[in-house]
Amino acid sequence: MRQQPLLTTVYSEFQLRHQRRLRQRTVPNGEVADAFIGMHGLNGRKGICRTRDDLLDELADVIITAAVAMGGVTGDADEARRHLEQRLAAVTERAGL
Repeated sequence: MRQQPLLTTVYSEFQLRHQRRLRQRTVPNGEVADAFIGMHGLNGRKGICRTRDDLLDELADVIITAAVAMGGVTGDADEARRHLEQRLAAVTERAGL
């Protein structure tokens, strides 16, 4: 069996580790959907089982998770913060807010 060069192996492990971390960060999105469904009673078996605060908590978790992911991508919390602030300003301007 032919071995891969060390650099290729290290890079592949790096990619896999970051892909796993990004996948783990998508979990809160499903929790938002669950909270929305529970808040509106859209699951006939459970009925209304979540509150508006539950939904807001889950949405906040998504924002926090995304911010942590941005810090992981940049490796620098200040750079991630600047990028988020720039993006927020652009979206706010586009929305006319």
